[in-house]
Amino acid sequence: MPTSINPIWLKQLEACWQGSDLPSAFESVRPEAWSTSEVSVAVEALFKDLRSSGKQKQLTEAALLIWHDRLDDAHVIAQDLNDKTGAYLHSIIHRREPDFSNARYWLHRIGAHPSWARFRASLKSLGGAAPDETILLTIERDGTFNAESLLQKAEAIRKSNSDTTILRKLQAAELLAILSELAEPGT
Repeated sequence: MPTSINPIWLKQLEACWQGSDLPSAFESVRPEAWSTSEVSVAVEALFKDLRSSGKQKQLTEAALLIWHDRLDDAHVIAQDLNDKTGAYLHSIIHRREPDFSNARYWLHRIGAHPSWARFRASLKSLGGAAPDETILLTIERDGTFNAESLLQKAEAIRKSNSDTTILRKLQAAELLAILSELAEPGT
């Protein structure tokens, strides 16, 4: 695990999603999404000079694969990670498939996740118009992001065939919060 965050490393990590559109809401792959091999090469470069755990590298790769809509490949990694972040990523994959009951199963295995405190900052970092405050309040409990509420929102959007733009932005902020958490020393 990194003993301190290198600003150059953070810029390299940001380059793994900067310039791409928001991840898909569900199972489709965007044309500009990176291939699995492109994600793997980027992750190898990110961790080349870091003293980090193999687990942190795997979690980062799984999160970036989800960002780039490579759900099957992310699933291969996430299903073998037996910690809160691995279970959380596993839940996100199933939400995106959409396999909501399986997503809920994995989500309930984690309880709360430390990245939830970073959700609003991650949402703000995406730029553009923020979702309406009333929408944010529907996915927060006691002022903190709640993944179960986002899961319910995804189910409702899928059932009604509603516009997925807001869901895509919320899910992107969720992934950025996880990646920010992974970049911290001691994770």
